[in-house]
Amino acid sequence: MENPIKYFDANVTGMHNVLSVMQEEGIKKVLFSSTASIYGNNCGTEAATEDTQVAPVNPYAETKHMGERMIHWFKEAYGFDYVIFRYFNVAGAAMDASNGLRVKQPTHIIPNINKTALGQNDMLKIFGEDYDTPDGSCIRDYIHVLDLAAAHVAGFDYIFSDKASSEIFNLGTEKGYSVKEIFAVAEKVVEKKIPVEIVDRRPGDPASVLAKTDKVKKILGWETKYSLEEIILSDYKWRIKAGDSIL
Repeated sequence: MENPIKYFDANVTGMHNVLSVMQEEGIKKVLFSSTASIYGNNCGTEAATEDTQVAPVNPYAETKHMGERMIHWFKEAYGFDYVIFRYFNVAGAAMDASNGLRVKQPTHIIPNINKTALGQNDMLKIFGEDYDTPDGSCIRDYIHVLDLAAAHVAGFDYIFSDKASSEIFNLGTEKGYSVKEIFAVAEKVVEKKIPVEIVDRRPGDPASVLAKTDKVKKILGWETKYSLEEIILSDYKWRIKAGDSIL
């Protein structure tokens, strides 16, 4: 919300440049990482299908939707084929702790819970408890990065198959957890009390974002395998093993 030009540069200008070069070079198959945040507040009471009305509430979501539309029009004009994945909340690390998120100041809840549990943050901040949800905190659908990777393999195979058509797929678990629920599960998983503070909402956060994934299950045969506990614990173990290299 504070720096929209950053996202327009990367996700609109950058996408235009990539698609233009692809067209020049005759490369016409696209596997695109989009986001469930393009649904905005339109999946607060019901899980979003791929046909749920798009209503971005922040610049990041807006620019990702613009990327989707550019791909659509390149298909119409130049015969591109595409698979667009709308990610829900991605987290977790390799199960053997060999790799994980290498971001010094992550903004997402699960990395920050684990950083706080390890004493790398003074306090976990929960942004708002006055949303229209059962406990007042935001609800999200969390997916393990390894499940996400498996979806990309399936999407790649599909787009090069004889049965391929251009499609948009939600990638999620169909299970929603509030920020407070994530925090409670994390304390049990890492077996520590974690200092926490409730602060004001962040602008641009929808109250609830949940996935409906019937389409990707049917067409790509893809389903998630990893639980919320495995997502949290894999990230936690990665942070212990990586140590100062990701601080």
